[in-house]
Amino acid sequence: MAIFANMKRIILITGGERSGKSVYAEQLALRLSEQPVYMATARIWDEEFRQRVRIHRERRGAQWTNIEEEKYLSRHDLTGRTVLVDCVTLWTTNFFFDYTPQPGSPVPNPSDTVESRQAQAGIRQVEETLQTVKEEFLRFTKCNAALPTCWAGLTNS
Repeated sequence: MAIFANMKRIILITGGERSGKSVYAEQLALRLSEQPVYMATARIWDEEFRQRVRIHRERRGAQWTNIEEEKYLSRHDLTGRTVLVDCVTLWTTNFFFDYTPQPGSPVPNPSDTVESRQAQAGIRQVEETLQTVKEEFLRFTKCNAALPTCWAGLTNS
């Protein structure tokens, strides 16, 4: 979970699953702004998770601007706003889940073993996906350079 406050600082909140990161981050964001933005990055995978998301939504009051954005945070102009991004882990996972090889990616040597080719492809996937996440994070923080923000995550809550 992260809070971006005037983009002069990014507050990263970490902790175990269901450890209270979101509640803590929400309280912090409300201390930083009377009308913070809640950027929800989660995908709803099953009914149990749908209920957890419902509880999160119900807990937040009318002072929150709620945005659901699985991947492209930079699509939203949040200049001058305090933004709570929940959750960094789920946000990153969305990029990995949607991974497709980039054109021009090196192709493993066909004389390699199947295991070697699979390992090389896995490494390439991780590298390309992390690069995509890095680029999106930089776009988001650059285009909203005047914004306060809170990241909640590293494990989902």
